[in-house]
Amino acid sequence: MEADESETIHNLRACAAVLISLFEKYDGRLFNTGGDSFLAEFPSAFSAVECAVEFQHSIKERNLLLDTPEKLEFRIGINSGDVVKEKDNLLGDGVNNAARLEALAQTNGITVSKVIFDYVKGKTNYEFNDLGFQKVKHFF
Repeated sequence: MEADESETIHNLRACAAVLISLFEKYDGRLFNTGGDSFLAEFPSAFSAVECAVEFQHSIKERNLLLDTPEKLEFRIGINSGDVVKEKDNLLGDGVNNAARLEALAQTNGITVSKVIFDYVKGKTNYEFNDLGFQKVKHFF
């Protein structure tokens, strides 16, 4: 933002469009945004992981094609847990813990909870790196 706010906002909107099209493809639902963050729900752990991987690949390809220093990179956290529905928004530990996992992710990376890993480990060919036990607020 500091170097070129207008171009950064333009790029963020373009990346959001990629993400929203992938939500449609994987039956995801965007339920909240805040600045450069997007919160979504999916019908399955598998579809959430597939969407996240495709999004990161799409952004990497987009960045290679851009002739600008304002290349955006994202981190993704995926969790499964109980949520509270309030109008069109979701609240609760399931959402909060996904945000905490995002904070653990490397740039251009995806961090999944153990529950998500257990759901998808036999259904994908992706490699997972175990980060070991990570202490995050009220999350085990």
